[in-house]
Amino acid sequence: MGALDLSNGRKKDIPLSIGAKNKIIWRIVNIIMSNSSFLIFGHTFPDEDCVASLTAFGLLLRKFNKKVCIYLESAVQRPLQFLADIINYNNIDFYTDALAHIPKPDVIFVLDTPKPDMIACDAYGFQLLSDPSILKVEIDHHFDADAHTISSADFSLLIRASSTCEVIAHIMYKLSFRSEILQLYEIRELYSRNIVLSMLTGMVGDAKMGNYLLKKRDKKIFDYFFNWFNELLAKQRRSATSNIADAYEILHIINSLSASEHKVLNKVLEHSIYRPNIGASFMNKIESEQLFHISEYSQVINVVKTATNALAENAGLVGISAYYDPDIVSNKIQYRVRTSKAGNYINLLTILLDLKIEDGGGHPGAIAFRFTKDSFTEKDFLQMNETLIKKVEEIIANNAL
Repeated sequence: MGALDLSNGRKKDIPLSIGAKNKIIWRIVNIIMSNSSFLIFGHTFPDEDCVASLTAFGLLLRKFNKKVCIYLESAVQRPLQFLADIINYNNIDFYTDALAHIPKPDVIFVLDTPKPDMIACDAYGFQLLSDPSILKVEIDHHFDADAHTISSADFSLLIRASSTCEVIAHIMYKLSFRSEILQLYEIRELYSRNIVLSMLTGMVGDAKMGNYLLKKRDKKIFDYFFNWFNELLAKQRRSATSNIADAYEILHIINSLSASEHKVLNKVLEHSIYRPNIGASFMNKIESEQLFHISEYSQVINVVKTATNALAENAGLVGISAYYDPDIVSNKIQYRVRTSKAGNYINLLTILLDLKIEDGGGHPGAIAFRFTKDSFTEKDFLQMNETLIKKVEEIIANNAL
């Protein structure tokens, strides 16, 4: 459950400068070196980047021979089971659903979590997060709208990047030049196969090969790490031919669907409508309930992401989806908007600003936002859908000038 409330959290609106980023990276390295036990949290309903970043950072801590515990609110589902296998294989304590009363950790890291109330933790986790004697460190790439920090400025590594896994790549890149540290901890292979596989999974899952990155600088950095890790993974596979070969195989695994997930996808696409360059699927409360009768919540929301991507590609530029959360999960109506590969020049974040939406965020090419059911009648839902399509049409027209 997301239970942590930090009323004084700073808004995530400006990424760190290069100088500030480097200072915090070395601060994090010093924290790792000077402490023994670490607990890592992610966000509720974890996606590929969340699970992959927890795995990658847990592996990095293990290279320093640290005691590591990872918590997720539920078991890792197919197709990401290989990440759970990596966690268990590397002597990392891995808890799902309930966090056992582990010894008090020296440090808590919170990864890939836009705001405090999205942290996935149980009652004991909340108790640890609320303990002022435990240092909290944040690593994230979310900005805009309602994104707020979890830790103090000195311990918040916030970089505009494709994914939190890419932010971890920045840490490891800096660390790779510190031979004295690597020798001290006898780290002979910093970029081992499992850590490369984990970071690539997060980068591919969140950015879809970098297609959602708007700024050339962001795309250039993504391409650097992506190509480097992809080459490493291919080389490391030579002695293990049954293993995952490259980023494209990762993407195929992520996009693979079970029989029940195919049913969800078909149900979402049944409600699709198309306008020039825009594909959308707006599911009202009854239609949304039908989705969640087919499969469990975490699987449905992952398939909705896939459907939104498909709508974007089928329409040409932008895909939109909306659905009602089950009442047992939340009182929210969820919206997702994503660009196609051809529309990666479009900045969807302007939707949040122009429509004054506070509960939302994302990347230039992929955003999500939500409204409370109590404040939205069925008429409001229909009006918002039309307003959203018109706003996207306006953004497309402006970018075409």
